[in-house]
Amino acid sequence: MELQWPLMFFTLFICLGTGTFGVAGLLAGLNKAKEIQIPAVVVSLIAIVLGGLASFLHLEHWDRAFNGFGHLTSGITQELIGIVVFAVVAIIYLVLARRGAVPAWAGWLALIVSVVLVIIMSASYGMSARPVWDTPLLWLYYLSNAALSGALVVLAISALAKPDAESAKGSQGSSAIFTLSAKLALGAAVLTLIALLAYAVFIPSLSPSFTSVGNYFDPTQPTKVMDDPQGMLSGFLTGDQALLFWVGALVLGALVPGAAAFFVTRQQGTTAASTAGVAALCALAGALCFRVVLYALGFSVFVFY
Repeated sequence: MELQWPLMFFTLFICLGTGTFGVAGLLAGLNKAKEIQIPAVVVSLIAIVLGGLASFLHLEHWDRAFNGFGHLTSGITQELIGIVVFAVVAIIYLVLARRGAVPAWAGWLALIVSVVLVIIMSASYGMSARPVWDTPLLWLYYLSNAALSGALVVLAISALAKPDAESAKGSQGSSAIFTLSAKLALGAAVLTLIALLAYAVFIPSLSPSFTSVGNYFDPTQPTKVMDDPQGMLSGFLTGDQALLFWVGALVLGALVPGAAAFFVTRQQGTTAASTAGVAALCALAGALCFRVVLYALGFSVFVFY
């Protein structure tokens, strides 16, 4: 399938925004992390705006964009509603954070709307004609991806708020938040790894689901090799997508962030923040690699040449 870069960045930024907001909300619900709330919400809002812009770039024309919002059962309509509700909650949350401590109910609400938006986005890709997408594993991956990227962003913010060991006397709050954020990031990395390994088993098993329905010569692309979904799916772990999956998605997108979350608690201040920030970038890069794999293998069950 042709790569749709705007949609890949749309899902990437939505996961980043919801993950950051959801983790911040979880910490607020536990009556922790007062000092990281405002920067976390700002990051999440910026990510959601970037995701929305990426979606419009895919639709290309304003009339096409608004024509796509014509029915409530449409995936794009549900995503728009989810994004609007998310933005409203995030703005109210930001106002509460600026006034002082965020109440616990607002934190749990932030977590709920974040999870719901990821589920809505995941469900919009559930098309029976594209088996690689039509699986609960996609929901699991997007949720774990959101949790990982969001936890790492919050970890970086909390690392900046955490005082160095020499000046940490009497300031245990920031250190506790920092440690909890690292544990959340490590748990999300493990969940991401599980989702990817499950996909490694699932994708090759789809090979018998595809049927070729004839072919014809395309005079506009006379040298283009015809797609072979069955061969690409059954051999994707060692084929053209293997490097993106093993090195990009699995190592860069899960193992490296997980290792960083494990070792970062031994660091201090800006060093820890830099480690968490680099780990977040690795998680995003790995997530983008796996999205490329998903689109490259997102064939229809009936293949027309």
